[in-house]
Amino acid sequence: METKEQLIKHFQSLIKRIESSKSDEEALECLKGVESYNLILIDTLQNLYYREEKINEKLDKLIDRTSTVSCRFSEKDSSTLAMMTGVGIIARLDAVDYLKKCLLGAKVLTICDPYFLQPYGKAQVQEYLEAITEVIPLKLPRIELFIRSEKRNPKVAEGLNEFCRNREPKIKIKCYETEEIHDRIWMVDYDKAYVVGTSFNGVGNKWSFILDLPKEDTQKFIKELKEVRSNSTNSSNSA
Repeated sequence: METKEQLIKHFQSLIKRIESSKSDEEALECLKGVESYNLILIDTLQNLYYREEKINEKLDKLIDRTSTVSCRFSEKDSSTLAMMTGVGIIARLDAVDYLKKCLLGAKVLTICDPYFLQPYGKAQVQEYLEAITEVIPLKLPRIELFIRSEKRNPKVAEGLNEFCRNREPKIKIKCYETEEIHDRIWMVDYDKAYVVGTSFNGVGNKWSFILDLPKEDTQKFIKELKEVRSNSTNSSNSA
């Protein structure tokens, strides 16, 4: 079947031939076969009309669906979207405060963050340590930390160890060095888990999210952590 463009070209060519003909007889000769093209033209137009009708039907269905379709991120009671962290000092303070509320009452705090013991960019060690100690729940008995070995800042590690030793009651800390965990996960009592879109040291520096990890994913992640612990050859009772 010829396309609309081909038909247009055909009839434009036919008109030029008629215009350049030298007699009526020659012009009429040019019209031979036009009947078949009329049939093709009608068939093409019918197909175009049919396609337009189908497109309009689909558009009508999409318009009707707007009243029933919703984004789960926009729902107030959504268990998926927790918080979007902004950029700047105020945004960082808000994010730290939000995360602190998520961790309230924790008996075991599991932090999986490859860069947790490394300040972001030119951030001062003391300022970073203050942010860490601010988010750790009161009376927390134990911290479990999963990091990358080459991203361990000795000053940050020692500052965290000192904080854990001096806290009353003292906080027991267990640190595992691993390359098997990429995403930043904070977990409370092997039950509630949160995905922190950026490393803790980067909160407030870039747009990111703090999201609740669904229960099914949390349980799978707990099983993977068990494997990491059992296979770890580099762990210690300090950060």
